[in-house]
Amino acid sequence: MDSAHVHDFAADPAAKAKTPQKKRVTRSIKPRSNVDPTRVALAALERIKTVLLKSNYKDRLGDALPMKELAAQSQLLGTELPPSYVAAMRVSSRIGEPDVFLLTSEMEAEYHSKSSLFLQRYRMSFELD
Repeated sequence: MDSAHVHDFAADPAAKAKTPQKKRVTRSIKPRSNVDPTRVALAALERIKTVLLKSNYKDRLGDALPMKELAAQSQLLGTELPPSYVAAMRVSSRIGEPDVFLLTSEMEAEYHSKSSLFLQRYRMSFELD
């Protein structure tokens, strides 16, 4: 080997092989799909409605919820309801025969009864210790 072509890395630190920089991955908060959830919910509901009508089960499709009820649900939960849920409930409040469907006033009463039952059990567990 020719001594002119041999490089002394110890003498020249800048000549050392540099590790390639990692590519920066940009992650967005948005979901990967560009499909609007509201449109998906309404399209699915329309398909279900069509099947129920063709099979003579129209009575299994519930009436639409009024906006007043949806607003009350939102207020009770303390958050805005998802747009897809609101859109679906404005078309039909149920599909099939629900075991229990609660209006806002019933939700609130059920919440308070369950939370008081939980508190009673919670207190009892400390009394037993």
